[in-house]
Amino acid sequence: MREKLCLLVVLACAGMPAATINWNFAGNGGTLGQSTTFTSGGVTATVSAWGLTGSGNTRFAAGTLGQWSTGLGVCNASEGSSCGDPAHQVDNAAEVDFVLIRFSAPIDPISIVIDPYNSWDRDISYYTGNIASGNLAGLGLSDLSGLGFGAQQNSNSTVSSDARTVSLTSGYVNAILVAPSISNSDGSVDRFKFKSLSGDFQTPGNDVPEPSTFALMGAGLVAAGLMRRKQK
Repeated sequence: MREKLCLLVVLACAGMPAATINWNFAGNGGTLGQSTTFTSGGVTATVSAWGLTGSGNTRFAAGTLGQWSTGLGVCNASEGSSCGDPAHQVDNAAEVDFVLIRFSAPIDPISIVIDPYNSWDRDISYYTGNIASGNLAGLGLSDLSGLGFGAQQNSNSTVSSDARTVSLTSGYVNAILVAPSISNSDGSVDRFKFKSLSGDFQTPGNDVPEPSTFALMGAGLVAAGLMRRKQK
């Protein structure tokens, strides 16, 4: 009996689990402009296109998003707003393309799905963090930490035509910045469309017990104390 009461208290403290949300970026929208929005599970993801095309390819400049059946691609400023295949993929062929996703509420990113559409290398670099502004124009990679992003993280793979699911290491954040491999140490061009993203959303108040929960906790502790007295 005592063990059951203690278990009841633990369950009361645990609260409701977070809900997993999936944002699907695939479609046939064609050119979408510099940014667009996707809403799922009550959370809006604002997606924007960027590239390291400014000041000797070391500074961010706005690009253009495109949407295809395999996901989102980027035409960076050097490629033009209506670049063709394969330049309209998210790639590091000459300049490095980036996709920035900002969320209307903090989420814990779990994974992304990228689709190379034909056979390409599928290495990626990404940053997660809590940022106040989604304007990267004129910034360099070294400025991202001041914006609120954590350290660069990398996930390498192989050349293939298969879609790839990339598990992310994060925590609750309001933004994620995704690119093909920034260092491109193996020398192979990385290209992909950004197909989907999933993450956990903690509903407001789940982390703070309600008054009824506190009452249940108190009753459980009192009952556990009485059981101990009776056993003496």
